[in-house]
Amino acid sequence: MDKVTFILSLLGALAWLPTIINFLITPELKAKLIGLYCLSESEYQPGSILSSQKNTIKGTTFILRLSLQSIKKDFNISGVRVAVKTSDYETEVEAIPYYCPCVKERSNSNERNLCLKYEENILFYSYFLKNQRIIGDIMFITDIDVNTSNFEYFNIEFFDNEEMQSIILEGEEVSNSIKLF
Repeated sequence: MDKVTFILSLLGALAWLPTIINFLITPELKAKLIGLYCLSESEYQPGSILSSQKNTIKGTTFILRLSLQSIKKDFNISGVRVAVKTSDYETEVEAIPYYCPCVKERSNSNERNLCLKYEENILFYSYFLKNQRIIGDIMFITDIDVNTSNFEYFNIEFFDNEEMQSIILEGEEVSNSIKLF
């Protein structure tokens, strides 16, 4: 009877093994840059319509189209941080991620629009499912001048409550992809 009890208790304990392994696995994010659009001399005004504070941020707006995938485990997103590194600065320059449904460029007599879908904006994702590839956009503004700077990399950090995953898009991939809007 002791052997039967031992075997049954061992089988019961082994039933918890997949749950324990899943708890110990950390997710890994993979990304590929599909497109990068750049709008120099742009402005962004954070805050709500009801806010009396009207701080305007001027700089260069970047719109990145990424293919993202979480490997090994689902990744819950609690925050996003974006930074840019150029040869002009010794450290990363913080960028401000935001969403705008339509970006307009006016030059001379031309006006062009780039419209972005709400459901494809990475800032509004709450999680990445395991092994499911998504295509999404992220828009951010920084005070770096795109016409004079040599980009080393973009660093996009996704935060979970417990951990952080960083996606670094390196210089040559970034430099070859920039399309001035």
